[in-house]
Amino acid sequence: MTGVGGLGAEAGVAGALPGRFERLSERVNPMLVRVVRQELRNRTFVGVFALLLVGAVISALVVAAFADETGARPDAAGGLFGTLAWAWAFCLWVVQPLGCFRAISTERNDDTWDLVELTGMRPRTVLVGLLLASLVQGVLYTSALAPFMVMAYLLRGLELSSILFALVVIPAAGVIAAALAVFAAALGNNKPTRAFLGALLGLGLLITWAASAGLWYGIGREIRWLIAALLGGSGEEWFLVGLWANLWIAALVLLLTLAGTLMMFRAANRSTKLRVVWAGLWLNALAWFLAVLWLPGNPDLTEVLAFFGVFGVVWSGIFGMFAIAEDNELSPRQARWLDDAPRWRRWANPFIGPGAARGRLAWLVMLGASLAIGSLGWAFDSTTTSYAGRLDETDAALRIQIGLAAHQLVWFTIADRLYRGWLRDWFPTPPLRRAFSLLMVAIACVAPLLAFLAGDGPLIKLIAPLSPVQGIAAMVGEDRDEFPLL
Repeated sequence: MTGVGGLGAEAGVAGALPGRFERLSERVNPMLVRVVRQELRNRTFVGVFALLLVGAVISALVVAAFADETGARPDAAGGLFGTLAWAWAFCLWVVQPLGCFRAISTERNDDTWDLVELTGMRPRTVLVGLLLASLVQGVLYTSALAPFMVMAYLLRGLELSSILFALVVIPAAGVIAAALAVFAAALGNNKPTRAFLGALLGLGLLITWAASAGLWYGIGREIRWLIAALLGGSGEEWFLVGLWANLWIAALVLLLTLAGTLMMFRAANRSTKLRVVWAGLWLNALAWFLAVLWLPGNPDLTEVLAFFGVFGVVWSGIFGMFAIAEDNELSPRQARWLDDAPRWRRWANPFIGPGAARGRLAWLVMLGASLAIGSLGWAFDSTTTSYAGRLDETDAALRIQIGLAAHQLVWFTIADRLYRGWLRDWFPTPPLRRAFSLLMVAIACVAPLLAFLAGDGPLIKLIAPLSPVQGIAAMVGEDRDEFPLL
């Protein structure tokens, strides 16, 4: 009776498993399930996986024969692991991101994206599903190479730290490459644009992958100093590792936010998330600049704040180019977002709300805060007591900040007046307005160079201060008195 009861219990558990998996599949991201199913049946994935496995087997056989004949196991281990790591990087840095780009491009077609929007699926759900599907493919590629990596380690010539370094860097860079591919696919509004961006993306990924060959074949020598410094408790190396990790997270968040914003419905609020993320990254940068003060060597607070001021002004300029070019008129959905805001969010609506007016205010606040923090070093400077001494020490950085801010105010105002005035019929959308602003800045940078090629010295001194590049260089240089506008 006990045996029969045990069999019945096992049968009940086995019968309940399909139901549990079915309920679980209903909760899983639908884009994840769809993309994984498509990619597993895709000839490209099957071909790359088979080629990767065959190449790993051949490399292992050659290295094994070489090690047995010559006894040069350290070189054999490094060569095998370099080949495996380079092949693994090709799958995660080239094949996988291009697959994400193709998936987004397919979904962005006019005949399919409307259906996706009708399902109520948010862009965030689509992006998360694609990235998770990319991670699933990466795990499959890794499973094909894992036994051969163990073999390379067993050949006794490769440090465990080198393997751990590759196991962290390659997948992390693969995730960033996939996020970059998703952003590039979301950036194109039509098939020709997406095809051009796809070609640029593929070329850039191939160049990056090819340039990394020297790192993987000499991985032991490259990171031995870093591992020794970390184990020795060096604060600068730990700070550097933390900074790289922070940059990885910041790049991932920014790329996904930009892609999600571009994929949102045009009448929806496409401004708030991006502005909040941009301000958060500004605060994150301020925290890291202040963290430099705790490093050995006693960095000067004046210099740290001055350098952050330059960074903050540049960061504000990029933000302003996006925010100012938005539409002045709000859609009904955007107006409803402002009217239905909860009480805790109403104080922030003038800065994070949709529309060009709120974007202009947010840009001015960020620009003013950057200038204020950059100039704050005077108050905390303990190296000199006189005002003139403090001015001499921070003169160059302050001139750069003020010059960049002045150029932003001038060129953004001129561009705003033009593309909302005389040229409003030519630039009716925010992307076209941003392109016009970039074109104006590019012309301002190139004009002094053209005057230099023409050999007109007085003209160069007259128009150089109007350039964001030559003008800043002239303000910082010792011969700034020769320029009439300065």
